[in-house]
Amino acid sequence: MCNACGRKFAFPNQVLRHQKNYHMGEKKFACNDCNMRFATKTLLSLHIVKHSPARLFTCQYCDKTFKRAKNLGTHVRIHLNDKRYVCSLCKDAFVQQSSLKYHITRKHPETV
Repeated sequence: MCNACGRKFAFPNQVLRHQKNYHMGEKKFACNDCNMRFATKTLLSLHIVKHSPARLFTCQYCDKTFKRAKNLGTHVRIHLNDKRYVCSLCKDAFVQQSSLKYHITRKHPETV
């Protein structure tokens, strides 16, 4: 178990890696394009996508392309009119969380 945050792990080496990466700020993986540093290879790999011109994920409804599958998924909800973000004050619903945040700042500024 991590003494700093209480998170539990199956093996002692996992605790040490966790402590180095999250509590001691050790970042030994550097991006060759911008020199940003990351605690894990996985985080570096996720970052490297930003530098690639490749847009491998295409919307089946409008042919718009994306670098990340997650961004495509968010976009597709626009076409499906999937309004999962609901204003707790007036019950207006929005496809994207950013639209709800914008709505709240414009329509309910007293709550911000």
